Amino acid sequence: MNELSPNYLPYILLKKRAEMYSNIAESGFCPLKKVSFHFSDPYAGWVDVTVSIDGEEVAKARLSNVLSSDPVGEMIDWVEACTNNHSNYCFPFGEGTDYIFHYEDLLYCPIQRKKEGKGSNTGIFSLFIKRIEGIQFEYALCDTKEFVESFYDAILDFVKRQETNENVVDDWAGDLYVDGREKYSEEDKQKVRKRMLDNMRSPIIEEYIKRKRK
Repeated sequence: MNELSPNYLPYILLKKRAEMYSNIAESGFCPLKKVSFHFSDPYAGWVDVTVSIDGEEVAKARLSNVLSSDPVGEMIDWVEACTNNHSNYCFPFGEGTDYIFHYEDLLYCPIQRKKEGKGSNTGIFSLFIKRIEGIQFEYALCDTKEFVESFYDAILDFVKRQETNENVVDDWAGDLYVDGREKYSEEDKQKVRKRMLDNMRSPIIEEYIKRKRK
């Protein structure tokens, strides 16, 4: 059997995740931390996603819409899957940098949290980044409801800012929603902007948040 290269991406990721599970187990599965996101205004086909844990910035993912990929939309799909207690990965495109977002519910926690008088699941968020300069791996044990709400708040903040961002079509949405067009009329821009922002609202996430708040 051939030995795996230490630079083989799945090997590196598996090793990092093994260390993460060991650390969480040794910690007694605490404390819970808050993960938050911030999406920058688009610029020349890029959007920066800043990830913070307990208010401290820990990573920044620079995502690209080249080849008509929609990394922000992919992240929304990822968090929608998280609302169904699924373990899910997201691989948004970064042009030369590998980003792997992951969230998983811990199956034992609904019972444990119920004993503590808390009505939500516990899960693990992790972010793996492989750049030319090296590997970065961040993770946090967190409340699933709070994680989903925090992510969606960031999406709604992004949507609100793009409603008045005059450059969003040229810098982002045009490549995703208009085939090969280099110039747009003002009417076209308004239609493209509306389509983009409508697509970012998630009835699945909104229903999940509403249900969990009861």
